[in-house]
Amino acid sequence: MTMKRIFTYIALFLTCVVSGAQVKVSSVEDVSGRTWLCLSSGDGLELSYSDKGKYVPSFNVRPESLSRVDFGQLWYAPDGVLYLYYTETDGYFDGKGVLKSISCTNPSDKAPQWSNPSEIGAGVCTGTPAVAADGSWIMPGALWGRTLIGMTADIYGNDRKRDDNGEYSELDGSRGPLLHISHDMGRTWNGMSGFVTVPEMVQGRYNDPQIINAPDGSLMLIMRSCGTGWSWVSASYDNGSSWSSPEKFVQNPDRKAAFAGLPDGRLLMVKVGKLDEFAYFLGSGLYAYLSDDCGKTWYGGLCIVRDMDADAPSVSCDDEGNITVAYDCGNEVFAVVTSQDEIVRGMSDHEYVAENIRTLSRSGQEKQKASKAKVEWSDDLLRICTYNIQYRNDKLCKWENRLNAIKSFVDEYRPDVIGSQEPYGQQIEDIIITLDGRYGWIGINNRNEKNPPYHRNGAFNPIFYRKDRVEVLDWDIIWYTPKATERGYGAEYTRFMIWAKMRDRKNGQEFYVFNSHFDHKNEEAKRVSARILVNTVKEVAGNLPAVLTGDFNSTETGVPYATIMDSGFLGNSKLAVDDAVNHMYYSQARYKSINTVSQKDIHIDHIFYTPSNSRIESWELVIKTFGGYYGSDHLPIVTDWRLVRNQ
Repeated sequence: MTMKRIFTYIALFLTCVVSGAQVKVSSVEDVSGRTWLCLSSGDGLELSYSDKGKYVPSFNVRPESLSRVDFGQLWYAPDGVLYLYYTETDGYFDGKGVLKSISCTNPSDKAPQWSNPSEIGAGVCTGTPAVAADGSWIMPGALWGRTLIGMTADIYGNDRKRDDNGEYSELDGSRGPLLHISHDMGRTWNGMSGFVTVPEMVQGRYNDPQIINAPDGSLMLIMRSCGTGWSWVSASYDNGSSWSSPEKFVQNPDRKAAFAGLPDGRLLMVKVGKLDEFAYFLGSGLYAYLSDDCGKTWYGGLCIVRDMDADAPSVSCDDEGNITVAYDCGNEVFAVVTSQDEIVRGMSDHEYVAENIRTLSRSGQEKQKASKAKVEWSDDLLRICTYNIQYRNDKLCKWENRLNAIKSFVDEYRPDVIGSQEPYGQQIEDIIITLDGRYGWIGINNRNEKNPPYHRNGAFNPIFYRKDRVEVLDWDIIWYTPKATERGYGAEYTRFMIWAKMRDRKNGQEFYVFNSHFDHKNEEAKRVSARILVNTVKEVAGNLPAVLTGDFNSTETGVPYATIMDSGFLGNSKLAVDDAVNHMYYSQARYKSINTVSQKDIHIDHIFYTPSNSRIESWELVIKTFGGYYGSDHLPIVTDWRLVRNQ
């Protein structure tokens, strides 16, 4: 077999419903040698099928009572009927959605006929039904959480509906993954919500639930959680009546991944980027993997296409073992035909993949897809720490005892950079002296004072750095208020952030550190601070690696946290590793024994980073005392950070 025969690339040109609308693939399905395709064009769905190498338009789906239809999912049922499941909504992220279906009883004929729509229930259509052991059909869906409904216009633009008025608040008690179950082959459906207890750090961020038949007869619910860097899996052994607690499944599917159970019992996954790539929102192509043990281990790694614009894969397998993968790339849609054998061989590094892909632009001109250069990682790690060091409060714990605990912590963990929040000027001077001058620091307080004498209540957000490892090239302050030193947007105190451009003395690599402290009470002030922070990091850091430390006074379920995670270029360091140490403890201990600290697996102290040019190797919430004391009412978080090597 020659290399050019290994893949069959079919460029699809379908007429958009609205002139200039962007066409996206929704799903693909193989039916008796005919490949069906569902495309979304913004205001409607377009169904077409293959015929002698061409795609023939078959049917268009338009809204009945609401403003939009989307998320079409094709499914060839065991009874020989082809179904299209889709969602009708008020807007793009309106938080409601009505799940509907149409059917075709003659999908292999020259003139396929489609039925009128029928309503299934509430929710967003995210996958096709799985047939349980008792014959019932289990249909996945989702009611999105408010962090997915109310995306900030600053990040996503004004074309997406904001949720400032709490639309559909009556659904808040049911938000999360949904199931619709049919015991009569799709004629009637019963909805089911609350069947999975979603982890707190995923609440409001779940997306794309898919149900797969496992080889042991159980059902697997695979759910992507936007911005967290993981998909999660839950299992049912009683035909969907009850489900296990979700567990981390596959790392880094921050854009839609496609899963499918194959006839021989193996599990297929097609995802953006390789398994070992930690670039959340920036892909390097589509890769296909297989698993013999329900996703515990994966092998293969076939490169379907090497193009960073490739996205939204959909997969289907015919009776002969051919696997069709449809995907978006720019404003075009492509289908690729491959097989399990090719995936097993995992020819992901063969240059012909990039060389032989040919696409046609809208004008009909050929263009070549460039392959992405291989990423090389630095051999050196930078140890980054975030540590809220409370102002001097001897009523809770004497400063002398806290200072000794801070010194012992630094001596043991040896962080290269510490982003701190809240200490007063005299405390900073005490820390520098106690650490024997090994560390330098930069910053001002909320009174805009850099040098003594300091105001007695002037709180700093200092960045400490190990002078023998890091040098400061530049730094500045960004206020979260209209004017410096003033309170704004209802904040209890004046809030600001500090950024520093630094160079690693060990290898000369440059990077940015952003250190922040959000208000602890007012939600509007937090939201504004998050938007300013995201915009500042994007503008200041540019293409250099960046890390964000801080007390954000926002847990993983909060809107400020969601604004940062939904930025498109920032990730949470805790979620980037599978073995985050002591992650189950709350990061604000308040000087109490760790045995009494709430085990909620949530934090208000975070370290964010840029996954496109750096990666996280370890994460630890330091819960132990030093000399019997804590250094602050917050616990320090330490992470090892690796940068992309300077090209």
